[in-house]
Amino acid sequence: MKLKEILPSLIAEWKIKSTEIHIDSNKDNTQIPLIVSLTSIPNRLNKLDVVIKSILLQSKLPKKIVLWLHHSLENEIPKKLLELTNTQVNNKNIFEIHYSDLTCSHRKLIHSLELFPDETIVTCDDDSIYPN
Repeated sequence: MKLKEILPSLIAEWKIKSTEIHIDSNKDNTQIPLIVSLTSIPNRLNKLDVVIKSILLQSKLPKKIVLWLHHSLENEIPKKLLELTNTQVNNKNIFEIHYSDLTCSHRKLIHSLELFPDETIVTCDDDSIYPN
């Protein structure tokens, strides 16, 4: 990250962390028919909730957000990230965490294609805050 990007990034992170997720399922077109898939590594887990929240705070939501982690991380999920798995749209959880034996970053696509063969899948990065 460039020096001039640090302050705007910290401000964006603070805004997202301090914003409560409120999803109005009564709105038309709240969800769009696609799956957002991503993976992460151990040293990014503590900030990953900010990435997920930035997706959940969009005006249009995906059908599902799927995080693929290695099995070795099952007991290392931060509470603030785990709590986001309870976020619901139309009485269905929108964010899920799945585990894999693969260690490559391609697991976000490989496993999502297997799990959602007829869906449009969009991959995203685990180190980006997505603006509205």
